[in-house]
Amino acid sequence: MIGPTVADHSCSYSLESGGSRETTMQSNPEYYKMVLDSIFDGVYILNRDRRIVYWNQGAERIAGFKGSEVIGRQCRDEVLMHVDEEGKSLCPLNCCPAIQTISDGQERRRKLYIRHKNGHRVAVLNRCSPLKNASGETVGAVEIFTDSRGLLEDRIKVEGLAKLGLLDSVTQVGNRKYAMLLLQRSFNEMVRYSWNFAVLGLTTDNLEMIEECYGRDAADEVLQAISRTVSNSLPSGDMMSHWAPRTLLAIIPHAEPKQVQVVGEAVRALVEQSQPATVFGPLSTTASVGLTMARKDDSLESLLARVGTLIYRSKARGGNTVTADDDSVLPVDSGSMDLHAFSGLTASRTV
Repeated sequence: MIGPTVADHSCSYSLESGGSRETTMQSNPEYYKMVLDSIFDGVYILNRDRRIVYWNQGAERIAGFKGSEVIGRQCRDEVLMHVDEEGKSLCPLNCCPAIQTISDGQERRRKLYIRHKNGHRVAVLNRCSPLKNASGETVGAVEIFTDSRGLLEDRIKVEGLAKLGLLDSVTQVGNRKYAMLLLQRSFNEMVRYSWNFAVLGLTTDNLEMIEECYGRDAADEVLQAISRTVSNSLPSGDMMSHWAPRTLLAIIPHAEPKQVQVVGEAVRALVEQSQPATVFGPLSTTASVGLTMARKDDSLESLLARVGTLIYRSKARGGNTVTADDDSVLPVDSGSMDLHAFSGLTASRTV
């Protein structure tokens, strides 16, 4: 007897189990589970109470949770905990796509961010469809989600950066040297082609406290999760780097001033919604974000110093805040701040 075995199920199914193969396939539920487990997309089924009754291997691959960890639970119960592109929770009853689909029988498609088991946010394209019985009654919903950035693409990018010595070992994004190369290229493109770009800098608000309480390894796990969340939320995730301790830097190409604040607010909200998983359990953090448009009269040093000033303004306002170029709510005494970490011409220790 030759045939694949369905993973994580108590019985196996043979494609040549005797009798009419077509009839056997259609009458054996394990066959359908095998088919769903063979596709790359994440698929899970909810009953009318929003409890997960099926979870395929694609969902495990993208979200990190095994079926045994989620069956019987609601997706809002520390599982996927969907948020929209602005970082707003979709778990309330009036926002949940599954509840809406079960109620009105309409299919819904949109871009969402799900919570990975490790705590970071993953951008997915989500489709929610009603599940009906033989009588046409809606008895639940099936959700299919696709990793919109591509796991394979990310893996290739990481391997490529590592070979060139441009990968930060803690965050698995570009290092400071990589950021410098991207900044120089962006400046050249702005001068030659008049292509605008913006720089987003952020620092975690309580990572130092996490390190003091739980140790360096826990702090690194949190920073890695936040780095993944930010990278997944940016229009061009490969333009991000670990610039300095507890500080990330991203370049947003072809940016327009009106778009910058929207991107910054989405990044801030998604970081706040992340729950990085550590050996001590989920540890939450927030981010102070600074955003600025590059100017033609900028030098590398003036651009980075301005980003640093904006970040410190966000921190001075209590953190978990975005400050952009046009923000003048809180004046800051730049002379009292250490902006060396943001100077493109000044050496800085990199984790």
